[in-house]
Amino acid sequence: MTGAPHVVAAFVRRDWQEQTSYRFPFVLDLFTAAFSLTLFFFIGQLFDGALTPGDPDLAEGYFTYVLFGYAVFGLGDAVLGSLPDRIRGEQTEGTLEALMATSSPAPLLVLAGGAYDVLYAAARAAILIVAGVLLFGASVDATPASFAAAVVASACVVLFFAALGILAAAFTMVFKQASTVAGMLGAGVALLSGVYFPVGELPPFLRAIGELLPLTWALDVVRAGTLRAEVDVVQLALVVVAGLLAIPLAMPVYLRSIRRAKREGSLVEY
Repeated sequence: MTGAPHVVAAFVRRDWQEQTSYRFPFVLDLFTAAFSLTLFFFIGQLFDGALTPGDPDLAEGYFTYVLFGYAVFGLGDAVLGSLPDRIRGEQTEGTLEALMATSSPAPLLVLAGGAYDVLYAAARAAILIVAGVLLFGASVDATPASFAAAVVASACVVLFFAALGILAAAFTMVFKQASTVAGMLGAGVALLSGVYFPVGELPPFLRAIGELLPLTWALDVVRAGTLRAEVDVVQLALVVVAGLLAIPLAMPVYLRSIRRAKREGSLVEY
């Protein structure tokens, strides 16, 4: 059996070679990121002070608030969209059955398929934050400990969304299409988790849902660590526990979808 690092490296190498053969998407992505930062900056100029007076996360202005939410959410959204898209791509190219026949376990194959997108999203998030600080004046206040807490929470965001991506991949395995489902999940979680505005601005019912989402907890840790140099150890522990449990809870659904597809002989159907 091929070791996990070799499998992940093979997927990353394949995806890198594929992506670098098409240069325009990189340019378009940079343009989109620049446009988003500019849009958030001017929204902040318009609405600073209009959201929840006294909220510590908004003390440095709306742009700084949304910069970190947008960058961290991008990590999760990348893996959420990547996993079902990879399964769909293997289906349409006729390689899914051969992939599943290898000695590598199915959980490793599905997670390795999103490795490149996570690395790309991490680089993009770092560029966004640096650009936000240098070009738009976003404020950062962090100690080594609080920065480390923010990084750990961001890694847990990847785990949360990987679990959602695994569920979407399971849906793809059975029903062949899941891009709309993944998009709806991402948009809904972003709306409820305080990516673009504080959860406290939501109506009471939606606020209650938002406060239960692990992404909300993770963003609280990230913003506390990068904007106020604070670490809430209890909240960080909750984020880590939720992150470690997310994929094991989602994986049985994915494995069941594979067994069903094999039983029905539909791995090669698209």
